[in-house]
Amino acid sequence: KLDVTSDYYGYLVPSRLGSAHNPGRLRTLSGLVLITEEDLARFLATFPLERFSYLSMAFRGEYDETTHHRNPQISGAVADRFIRSERLARLTGLTVGLDESPEVYAQLAQTLADPTVMPRLRQLSFYGRTGNDKPPPFDGLRARFGHRFHA
Repeated sequence: KLDVTSDYYGYLVPSRLGSAHNPGRLRTLSGLVLITEEDLARFLATFPLERFSYLSMAFRGEYDETTHHRNPQISGAVADRFIRSERLARLTGLTVGLDESPEVYAQLAQTLADPTVMPRLRQLSFYGRTGNDKPPPFDGLRARFGHRFHA
C-alpha cells in the first residue's frame, strides 16, 4: 500500500519519479496526480495496474499564475481510454479528483456509468470543481453504484 495524500490531493506525479522506485507489489495507491499525458504514460509503464484493487487519483491541469486557474492538459478522450483500460479491471474502489476539467469530468461520469467498465468496481467517489457552475449528470453513476457513489 502506498498513501501519499495531503489535505487536497496526493502528490505522486509519475513524471517526477526516479528510476529507483519499484512499485511492483502495490495493491492500493492513494495520491496519484496526473497533470500531463507524460504523467499518464509513465504511470502506465511503471505501475502494476493489474494488481490494484483501489486507486485514488486526480486529473489536475497546469496552474496558470496569470489567470489563477488550472488548464487541463489531459483530454476527456485520453482519460476515457485510461479508465477503460483492461489493466484497471480488478479495481473494486476508485476515487477520482478533477480540478477545473469539465470535459474530463463529464466524460468519466458517462464512462464509469457503463457496468462493463471496471466490472468489479463497487465504490466510486468523485470530487473537485468542474470549472463551471453546472456539474455533469450523475444519474448513470447513481443507477450503477447507488449509495456507494459519492460526489
